[in-house]
Amino acid sequence: MMVEPSGRFLYVADTDSRDVSAYRIDARTGALMSVPGQPFLVSEGPCTLSVEPSSHFLYILYGDSPDVSGFRIDPTSGRLTPLPGFPIPFKDQPTAMTATGNPH
Repeated sequence: MMVEPSGRFLYVADTDSRDVSAYRIDARTGALMSVPGQPFLVSEGPCTLSVEPSSHFLYILYGDSPDVSGFRIDPTSGRLTPLPGFPIPFKDQPTAMTATGNPH
C-alpha cells in the first residue's frame, strides 16, 4: 500500500489478483473513492509500490519476477498509464526500491 506524496491518492498492490487498486482520498473526511478504471492489471504479482516525490510516477516491483514496471499518475484522476520502455528487467531479483527523484 502506498499513499503518494501529495496525499491525494492511495494505491494498493494485490499480488494474488495481479493488479493495483487506486483510490482518491477526500482531504476533508479521509474517505476513499475509487479511481476510474481501477483495478489496473499488471503482468505479475505486485509486491512493492514506490511513487517518486513529485507524485507523477508510480513504480512496481514484482515478487515473482526481476522486472520493474513504471506508470504515469494522472494528477487529476489518479489513473495509471503504463510508461513506454517498461518493464525493465534486472539480472537479479530486487527485494526493495525507493523512487527519490523525478526522471524528467
